[in-house]
Amino acid sequence: MKINVQIVSMFLLLATSFFMAFQWVQSPCERVQFSFGIIADCQYCACSNNGNAYYGNSIPKLQEAVDTFDARRVSHAVHLGDFIQQSFSSYDEVEPVYSSMDSAHYYALGNHEFTISEAEKPLILSRLGMPDYYYSFTKYKWRFIVLETTELAFYSEIVHPDKVAERDTLWQSISGNINAKTYNGGVSQEQLDWLDQTLTEASNLGQKAVVMSHHPVWPLTGACVWNNQDIIDILESHDNVVAYMNGHNHAGNYAEKNGIHYITFQGMLLTADQNSFSVVDVYPDKLEINGFGRQLNYTLPFTVNGVLAEPNIKVFLEGAFDETQGEMRADLNTVWKLLPGQMPSSTLITPTPPVSPYIGAPWNYNGTEVSMFTEMDYPATVVDWVLISLRTSAEAADEIVKVAGLLHKDGSVEIPNGCLRLSENSSYYIVVEHRNHLPVMSATAVDIVDGELSYDFSLQDSYHTATDLGSKEITPGTWGMYGGNVYPDYIDQGFQINGADKTTWLTGNGQFHIYTATDVNMDGDINGGDKSLWLKNNGIVSGVPKAF
Repeated sequence: MKINVQIVSMFLLLATSFFMAFQWVQSPCERVQFSFGIIADCQYCACSNNGNAYYGNSIPKLQEAVDTFDARRVSHAVHLGDFIQQSFSSYDEVEPVYSSMDSAHYYALGNHEFTISEAEKPLILSRLGMPDYYYSFTKYKWRFIVLETTELAFYSEIVHPDKVAERDTLWQSISGNINAKTYNGGVSQEQLDWLDQTLTEASNLGQKAVVMSHHPVWPLTGACVWNNQDIIDILESHDNVVAYMNGHNHAGNYAEKNGIHYITFQGMLLTADQNSFSVVDVYPDKLEINGFGRQLNYTLPFTVNGVLAEPNIKVFLEGAFDETQGEMRADLNTVWKLLPGQMPSSTLITPTPPVSPYIGAPWNYNGTEVSMFTEMDYPATVVDWVLISLRTSAEAADEIVKVAGLLHKDGSVEIPNGCLRLSENSSYYIVVEHRNHLPVMSATAVDIVDGELSYDFSLQDSYHTATDLGSKEITPGTWGMYGGNVYPDYIDQGFQINGADKTTWLTGNGQFHIYTATDVNMDGDINGGDKSLWLKNNGIVSGVPKAF
């Protein structure tokens, strides 16, 4: 049979083009939102191996993990306990390797943290820079909860003297149990109450939760927490818990119970040359554990309330809009590199800290999207950060979600978190806020269509009342947000351009190469060009309903 080479080549070209196009249009709801690293039982010391435990080989293994985490640009990493084997001085050799990673790094305490002198045990927290024995932190819309399963233990008595009686009572109650081992430990009622309260708080904020510690709680083995069922009962009483992650059992383990995934990660110290660590990719509906070395891979699906929707929003800022190009300038990004987390184009310019411009009043938005960005994370098309919120009605009291997004030159808004979790069969008013422009809100409630929540502010006037205004027609047929609203107070910030904005501009006039709200035309300098924009719009009041 003859084969027409030209037809085959054309078919392969079309197939390749289709595949590339599919990859390009892949919905954020199907992409990784962020990643984090996991290491268990580094257990380093400059000592001889014991059987298959090669304590002295952990430093190059840890360095490999750190290099991988940096290459994968994880948001953070957690070491799940037993960072050292038996000597406090080992921290001087191993801790600098772990802390050298580009992103945040955290610890859970293990029993081997306490195989040191009694005098040194109270120094562990300060040596590792831990905020407390147990604590939580937030990344994007996730709450990470780090427990201390060494709290009720014989080896930690010196740092928890007030828990001795509770420890002794618990120890007596588990006599004869498979997990009644002195190298395990338990958690106090105080810590259990804190866990319950923290999970409730996370749930109220719409956050999924991952709970971590050194000791496992399930399945029941000789390595488990003494009062493991107490922890399980609390986890199962909350519907936002996705997984419990731990170390301690160097061989690893996995089980699923009542919708919660329990993963024991393999110990890094095992074997002379095989490593073990993981990068966990967070999707909107699952966690993908990518194991390195001996560590196995796992897919951990979880229930998503409502429907996952991709925001498809377009909006222009008057201050940055270039009428000749029909798009916005990205000078703060490409010319001066002044966006939060960037390294400026000149050593004479002070960098803008990686802190959200919307963290303070009146926005009081505490999301972590901006803090995760560095120089390498900003595409050349990014103009600035905006704040996106959704309301089930036009009223501010009906706001249900708020997220920071990257505004591109063409007006498109990119949500770093990927997509939003919304109620099915509902429609939403879309609000866009910026640090020196009046906010805009969609003229009507918007439906979710084919997994997208789409609205183009540039094509039409936005929501307004009979006495207030919405958007500005910055060129014929092109609408944008009014520039000049730079005075951040609770009364009119985001809602009115007036003399207070001019006064604020005057205090900054003459500054240059700075990221500040008084730079209305967003060229990096504070000068008469910014005042001119304010003057055009002085007296404009936004029709977007406010909460006060």
